[in-house]
Amino acid sequence: MSTLKADTIQSTGGGAVTLTKIGTMKHFAVYDQSSGTAVASASLNNSSFTDIGTGQQRLNYTSNFATAKGRTHNSGVGNVNDLNNYCLTINPVNQSDILTSSIEVVSVYSGGSSPGAAAFDYKYNSVESAGDLA
Repeated sequence: MSTLKADTIQSTGGGAVTLTKIGTMKHFAVYDQSSGTAVASASLNNSSFTDIGTGQQRLNYTSNFATAKGRTHNSGVGNVNDLNNYCLTINPVNQSDILTSSIEVVSVYSGGSSPGAAAFDYKYNSVESAGDLA
């Protein structure tokens, strides 16, 4: 058995190494949409947001994914100051909203005693995507 030890690994051109065929996150965004406009507090491979409507955002990637449907997504929402809103996950609106260049998601709540779910602009949102980049 061999052991490889290194402090830094670079590509042959001297830049960052492109990791392939491993299951790492290729995109994530943590953002606040409670002010009506999404504001990122942290992100990777996220160039911008497009506000579609209440609770709906399009997250635009800096580097496109190889395929529109060949990846997975994970997400969550939360409202720190409102204990009556029971948080549900953010989900793509339709399969057609998962593109190689972006994903459109909607955050919803089911709060208090009212049945059903409605779109809501949460203070804390997170979306992560894993898959192969183009």
